[in-house]
Amino acid sequence: MIKDGVEESFVFRGNLDELFAGFAGHHIEDIVIEEPELEEIFMHYYEGGMNNDAI
Repeated sequence: MIKDGVEESFVFRGNLDELFAGFAGHHIEDIVIEEPELEEIFMHYYEGGMNNDAI
């Protein structure tokens, strides 16, 4: 995703309405939404990055 001229990448789990509401007031140039690969999910668990908003 390119937000306000900065490329960002993240994994999100939750309500998409809340995610898109968070984009309000920002210029979104490009966005790609896809399912994470199994390796990405595993790495988030392994790195302790699991919380309510991210896989």
